[in-house]
Amino acid sequence: MGAKEKLERQLNDNPELKKQFDVWGAGIRESISKKKGILESDYTKIAEQYEAYLRKEAKILPINFEEFFSWIAKCRYPDEPFGALKIQENDFKLFHEFKERKYNTTDWNENKEWLFLNNQSQGSNPDSKGSKHKKQMNLDRLDNLMNQAFRELFDRFKSDLKEFVPNYSKMQISALASVIYDSDILHKKTRPENFKNWQKQFCDILGVEESTYKPSNIEEEKKEKMKDTYYYLFG
Repeated sequence: MGAKEKLERQLNDNPELKKQFDVWGAGIRESISKKKGILESDYTKIAEQYEAYLRKEAKILPINFEEFFSWIAKCRYPDEPFGALKIQENDFKLFHEFKERKYNTTDWNENKEWLFLNNQSQGSNPDSKGSKHKKQMNLDRLDNLMNQAFRELFDRFKSDLKEFVPNYSKMQISALASVIYDSDILHKKTRPENFKNWQKQFCDILGVEESTYKPSNIEEEKKEKMKDTYYYLFG
């Protein structure tokens, strides 16, 4: 018996499950109404791809797809506009692996998942001990880079970075690097000669994978958000 036949038998044997299948589309449309800036056609197309994968693998469809789209947006493709996403079948497999990790690891969350996905290529795991390639945050290096006029704000800035950076996407890291570079926060004698060098140095200080965004590709909205978050530096 093939996967499709197994799933059809499950539906025939469970009227309540079949009813959930019939209303899943309505649940998606309701979710769409709560999301600003997301085209219904984009959302529905990806949901249909996900449904096709679940049917192929004979997996039970969830009542709604909120968790999948949250994982896509926050962990898998945090820097991509929703309408530009090109979901691959492997993404569905990775999501189910995320669900397994979340089930088997009590404190597994989307932040650890983002770190896990971004560090896989380097062979590191946010829950593994003795990882050789994981970078370390070293914010004290900022003390020698920042303009001494801001010295009284150093501790607050470093404290906020420790709290916020683990949840930042590469675009957000680049946005913060950009607004710092374009301000007078960096001392003129230590300010790198170009943004590319500063961005690389900043990522190393934060202990994150290097962002490679060009200044022209960084969203203005993200930069303004950074100025609002660290208003005490840019006010």
